[in-house]
Order: sequence, then structure tokens, then C-alpha cells
Amino acid sequence: MTTSNDQMDEVETGSGRLWRRLWRLHFLAGIVIAPALVWFAFTGLVILYSDVINEKTNSAEFTVDVGRDEVSLDDQLSTVLARKDGYTFDAVTPARKANRSNLFNMTDEDGRSREVFVDQYTGEIIGDRVVGKDLVAFANSAHGSFLPRQFTMPIPSLTGIFGEGPAFRTVEIGEVVVEIVAGWALVLAVSGIYLWWPRVNSQKRKFIPRFSRGGRPMWRDLHASGGTVLSVGLIFFVVTGLPWATFWGGEFQTVASELTPNTENFWEYSGPASVIPEVGDLTRDGVRIPWASGADTVPTSDKGGHHDHGSGNESGMMPVPSPVEPVGLEAVYRAAQDEGMKPGFSIVPPVDVVDESGATQYGAYVVFNPWPSSLGEQGALYLDQFSARTLGKSDADTWGAIQRTAEFGVQTHMGTQFGLVNRIFLTMVCVLVIWSIVTAGVMWMRRRRPGSLGVPRRPVEQRVQKSVGITAVVLGVIYPLWGMSALILLAIDRVVRSRRQSLAVG
Repeated sequence: MTTSNDQMDEVETGSGRLWRRLWRLHFLAGIVIAPALVWFAFTGLVILYSDVINEKTNSAEFTVDVGRDEVSLDDQLSTVLARKDGYTFDAVTPARKANRSNLFNMTDEDGRSREVFVDQYTGEIIGDRVVGKDLVAFANSAHGSFLPRQFTMPIPSLTGIFGEGPAFRTVEIGEVVVEIVAGWALVLAVSGIYLWWPRVNSQKRKFIPRFSRGGRPMWRDLHASGGTVLSVGLIFFVVTGLPWATFWGGEFQTVASELTPNTENFWEYSGPASVIPEVGDLTRDGVRIPWASGADTVPTSDKGGHHDHGSGNESGMMPVPSPVEPVGLEAVYRAAQDEGMKPGFSIVPPVDVVDESGATQYGAYVVFNPWPSSLGEQGALYLDQFSARTLGKSDADTWGAIQRTAEFGVQTHMGTQFGLVNRIFLTMVCVLVIWSIVTAGVMWMRRRRPGSLGVPRRPVEQRVQKSVGITAVVLGVIYPLWGMSALILLAIDRVVRSRRQSLAVG
């Protein structure tokens, strides 16, 4: 951006100093995160149109010839396990349409997540691939992390300091970078709106560029008009996207569970709470769950009335074999259909563990509606592993107010809440990212002096306005990783200014 006459008149005033400070901050934030915004736009568009891309690039694996009768899910799984030595079963997603294949999520002998496609009419395997090797899977992974996922670091957890949670969370370094970038995106958006807002007697028009002026004023208006809409989109994307972040999302989910807990009226059928993982721990590559259900625990199956307390186990030992034969996938599939689960739902097998008393706790089948989809179509169903009896449901009616609001935002972020209109808006925002960066680059080339970076000058008055300082503190408390990065940059800035002043005096 560049200054105009009406803005230069404000330079010696408090508002003028604030304008120049925010202009400088907006410029520097834009330079730092512009590549990340392009990356988010590209991967976001791939995710937004993943169904279309999969149909074009993986049609041989996704489509089958419609037959008369289907092979049972149990027989299909037996075929996969027999022909894929060393594979273990994670989940199955029966076909949403008659001409689509069934998808089995497996883990191979090397610990890699795999997708095995099965023709439900013949029971034959028609595809087997490592998760993350196609464009859509890569985009889903890269959209949330800038680095390979094996690079991690511990971060102090507020829930561990002030509550009963772990003292540290192990977080992927790539996700830490994403959270910091998201914070700076908020700074970029808010400062951009402030700089765009027309002042008294200003010649700027809100959304109509001054083409007749040409040159820098025209390019500034072109940048500001599209950038203002983009700023609103950036704020929306950051607020609705961060609940999925490992660190911030985990902290936020813990707070939400305390303030507005989900209803747990389905536990009355299953007895004591299970010690198997929470719903969020059942997430697999290719099997996504509602964010609002992530903190819920899964109910226990009743073992057909048999109890194995005091079987000689101690905590941490292997579960005792079930005294009753579990029902198969086909029975669970039919029960889920009877309960009205949406076509394309995923079935996750039960997990049995030993509790603190040494007794075996038998988990339940968990059935998830397709994700992403609208808020009203989200939900989980819990089925007894020995009878396929419904133990409970988790959907928008059982979620707390914060969880329901966050899930609504997540589904809007994914482009599924409002259908076509939602996708058009998100596509426009992604295109505006490219537009804003191009117009900002043109402005920068026009205003910078040869041999200089073209960074806007510092305000004559170095004091930070109270409103800016308060806003920064609030933002730093809400998004602590961004707050730490801001403190580091402020420290570096202070050191650089002190050295320059020392050299000037010397």
C-alpha cells in the first residue's frame, strides 16, 4: 500500500502514527505469510473438489459394475486378510452408491495406513494403495502441516497446568508453524480492514477502484477492494480451521468439554464408562470424525451378561478373550442402516482393553456418518459388539453449545454446510488470495526505491497505541503460539533498533 495526501496529513497525529504502524505491520505480515496463503489456497481447492478429482484420477478403484447380490462385509474382510498378509483391520466404509466400491482401511506390517478397495458384488480386491500417495490425500495432509509428520516437539499444555490433562502435548512442528501462520493471517486481515476503511474527506471509495487515477492509486484500490473481502474470509478460515489443530484444537476442545459438555444419556445402557480411547483417538487416515464428538468416550459392551472381573489380569496386560462371540460386520452394517445412518458411513471395530482393576473392558462398534457433511448429518452411533444393540448416539442434539457451533464452522470451512453456495464462496476466497498477492506485488514494485526492500518507514512516535497493545495481548492469550512468535519478533526488533541507535551515536 502507499500513502495518499489525506493520509500524509495524519502523520503527526495519533491516528496517523497508528496508521503507519499498522501499514508496516500489514506489509511485513504479508511478506512472511504470502507463500503460506498460496499453499492453503491450492490445497484447499483440491480438498474442496476432492470428489471430482477422485472420480477422474481413481475411477478404476472407485467404480464397479453393479451386480445383483452383494458379498457380505465379513467375507470381504476375510478375503482382504487372507490375501494381504500382515494387514490389520481399522475400519470399513461401505459404498455410498451402487456403482462404487467398498473401502477397507487397513494397517500393513510396516505400520503404514492403506486403503483396500473391494468389489462388493464379487468380493474381489480391485485396488490397494498407501494412504497419502494421491493428490487428494496429499492435500489433506499438507493443508494442516508444512513439514513431514514425524517431526514433533513437546509444548506445555494449559490443561495440564491448570487441570488434570497431560503436562505436555506432543505436537507436529509443521502444525506449530501452521498455527503461527494462522495467527499472523488474523493480523494481516484486521490491519488490512483498518487500512482500507475510508477516512473523513478521503478520496477512496469502498469497493470501486479509481481506474481514472491509474498508477499506484488504482493498484492500491484493486488490492484493497478484493483484499477486504479476503480479510473477512481469512478471519473465517482461521477461526473455523484451528479447532482441528493438534495443540490449539486440543486445548479448545478440553475447555469446551468443561463449559458445555456433550450429553451422555446413552451411558445408562452400558454401565460404567469405558477406559478405551476417546472417539477422537479412533480417527484414521481416510476415516474422519465430527470434531464435536472427539472428546467423548465410547461406551462398553455388556459381554452378554458375562463378567470377567478378577481374571488374573493386571493393568496393562492383554484383554481376556471374549466369553461371547462378537457379531460380524454385516450385522453391524444392517443395524446402522436401521438406525438411519447416512449412506457412506464408516464402521470402526471395537477396542478391548484392561482397566485399572485388571478386568477386561469390551469396547463397542462405532459408526460415523460421512465426513464432511452438514451439521445435521453429522453423528456417531455406538453398537454393542456382542448383539449390535444400540448403546447410544452422538449428534448435534447431544452436543454442547460450543461444540455445536464449532462443528457448524468446521463444516462451513469444508464447503458442505450450505452446498453449492458454500463452495462458490470458498472458491472465490481462494482466488482472491492469488489476486491480492499479485496486486500487492505490483504495488510493492512500483513504490520501492531501487536497491531497497521497500518496507514502510517506522512512525516517528514509537509508542504503541493502547488499543493495538490490548488487541495484541488478547490475541496472544487466545492463540499462545502466535503470541510467542510476536514476542520473539518484538525482541528482535528492539535489539535491531538499539544497535542502530548505538551506531548512530557512535
